[in-house]
Parts: sequence; structure tokens; C-alpha cells
Amino acid sequence: MYKVMIVEDEKEIREGLKHLLEEVIGGFKVIGDAANGADALNGLESMKPDVLITDIRMDHMDGLEMIRRI
Repeated sequence: MYKVMIVEDEKEIREGLKHLLEEVIGGFKVIGDAANGADALNGLESMKPDVLITDIRMDHMDGLEMIRRI
């Protein structure tokens, strides 16, 4: 089972992706989510996901800047 972190500023999309990954596709467990890149960076090291799914355009820190910092 792959551990996934979702970074998306729209709550409905985060929840939809979680449902899709865990219940429709299977083989994935969403271990964390965040509404922006800054929040994601704070939890990323402790969660250590196998997969990171991110939006590009978000407030506070966008997905591309978050990826650069990772």
C-alpha cells in the first residue's frame, strides 16, 4: 500500500481525491493533507509519504515553490 499526501486548497477536491485513491482505485492510503505548500512542508518530513499529489496554484505557497523546497 502506498502512502499519499494531498496538497490542495479546495477541501472538496482533497476529499474527492482521497475517496478516489482509497476506495475506487485502491492500494493507496492518504496519510495527510494540506491546504497549501507551506502547511505541507511542515508535515512532510514526519509523514514521509511515498506519493505527493499537489495543486499548482494555491495561496501562501504554490505547488511549484513547495516542490523546489523539497
